[in-house]
Amino acid sequence: MKRLIITEQEKRNILSRYGLITERTISELPQDIQSAIQSLQSMGVNVSDSNIDKEFGQEGNYREDAGGVNKDALTQINKLVNDAKQEFPKLNKINKPIVSGYRSYSDQVNNFARKVKSGRSIDNVQRANTIPGFSQHHTGKAFDIFSTDTSWWNSNSDVKEWVANKCGDYGFEVTYKKQGTLRIAEPWHLYYIGGEKQNSNNDKINDKVDDYYKSSKVDPTFEKKTEKYFGKVGCKPGKQYTESPSLEEVESGGKVIRIGHMGDVVKKIQQMLVDIGYDLGKCGVDGLFGKRTKMAIESFQEKGGLTLSSSIDKNTLNKLNNPGEMKNTETKKSGDVILMGGLDYRKGDLSITQQVESLKSNLGGKNVIGFRYTELSNVINAIKENPDAYVVLFSAGAGFSSQVSKQMKDKTKLFIVEPYVTSPNTKKSVQDAVSNGVPAKNVIAAPNNTNRGGGAVAGSTNTPSDMNHWGALKYVGSLIS
Repeated sequence: MKRLIITEQEKRNILSRYGLITERTISELPQDIQSAIQSLQSMGVNVSDSNIDKEFGQEGNYREDAGGVNKDALTQINKLVNDAKQEFPKLNKINKPIVSGYRSYSDQVNNFARKVKSGRSIDNVQRANTIPGFSQHHTGKAFDIFSTDTSWWNSNSDVKEWVANKCGDYGFEVTYKKQGTLRIAEPWHLYYIGGEKQNSNNDKINDKVDDYYKSSKVDPTFEKKTEKYFGKVGCKPGKQYTESPSLEEVESGGKVIRIGHMGDVVKKIQQMLVDIGYDLGKCGVDGLFGKRTKMAIESFQEKGGLTLSSSIDKNTLNKLNNPGEMKNTETKKSGDVILMGGLDYRKGDLSITQQVESLKSNLGGKNVIGFRYTELSNVINAIKENPDAYVVLFSAGAGFSSQVSKQMKDKTKLFIVEPYVTSPNTKKSVQDAVSNGVPAKNVIAAPNNTNRGGGAVAGSTNTPSDMNHWGALKYVGSLIS
């Protein structure tokens, strides 16, 4: 009769199956995970059976290396991140919103070893990092977003709450909601489980934008709403831009080029605008039809007597091809007063032409050169060509007080009118201008309203109590005359 001989490992497997022992060991893992752990051990990181048992206690099981990111998960995490940026503009300052995604077994070997070799114990590293073979990142469905610093999430509790409450709409869950048997709470770690909402508000917006861009209709009001949708992070797109129609399609009247379009055709349009003196901001001719390009088109259409379509339609393209007298002539005219205007795109706003007329009404016949609040470079050029002119920065234009004051020879001729100081940047710009030599009395504020300039600097001048926002231009005109 032959004796039945079994190995020690086979004995452990049998005893584990019947619950007689519960510890899990390295030798029970798949060979590729064992190889990864052996790589750690060869690097001097001596992972033990006890460490492995803790991973099973926290994670429940090991995970297979998927070989790359899951496409559905990647699509959904991009939607979640972009929507979070729109909800919280402060997130646009983060250069790498998706901190970490797919990691292979070998990636995790290097990651884990690096942290142990920095002087931390294996047990300590395990508090926030798995041993290779147990990480959800191996599946290609896990992502760390915005920051992996607990203090950052505690100081941004609004973002933390939004992610926790909204991630399910995109098919994710926060894996480590609270301190576990091993892992710390990780509000940044999301795992894709599917089941995202198919008819969310975000999807409806996407569909509406897509339908609009397939058409040739023009709706400036709708496009105003898409400015935020097609915002940029630095000079990189926050949302996916689409290839623009060709110039031939626009010339035929069948298509228009508008915010959200990109490509070489957009670059040609942008270069046309730059060549006739329009400021496209720091991103310049980048091939992305964003907010600054849209503003330049609106200003061009207004000055050319065109319909304000906010886009490149047939008539606008024809005018760009033949700008004639519109070619950067405004900066070359002599002028007594240079106006950098306020907002002019909302319902009830005055156009820059109307703002100029309002200022002129009490100037006693003086000439006024007017620029939109987006045209800083043109304003500076006008000051250089008209060094003795008065300069009026109105409303949104007041945000450039510091830059403009540095260009002026006689700073007593700079008037800063109705500056909204709810913006810290505007407030500082106004204060810097006064420090540069602009008289505080030249800061013209609304009466008894610290949100409209009164709190920017001491000694500012109040407009009469019966004068509204737009009327302040008439008031400063009387001061100049």
